[in-house]
Amino acid sequence: QPRYPCFKISQKHGPADLPAQVLDTGYSGFYLRVLREGMISTGDAIVKKENGDSHASVAHVLHLMQVGLQEEAALAELVELEALSAVVRNKFRKQLGMPEI
Repeated sequence: QPRYPCFKISQKHGPADLPAQVLDTGYSGFYLRVLREGMISTGDAIVKKENGDSHASVAHVLHLMQVGLQEEAALAELVELEALSAVVRNKFRKQLGMPEI
């Protein structure tokens, strides 16, 4: 899921509008879910094995985190996407007036 920049980036690096600047680039970073604990070292390959059932990209989810109800139909699709964390899905559910999971 996307990493949504907050005020802390401004505290560390300067301009008060830095979170907005990062969002405008579309390169806010993302989190990966650990499915199996293990060791990884510098230089090890990280290989994407599957896309999952959804065509939702990290960039698309980040966009919806920004615009919210401006794209209600897209939000409604993502509240059911189990690949997203419960935190993000509940954020979208709340915007749609749905109960949390």
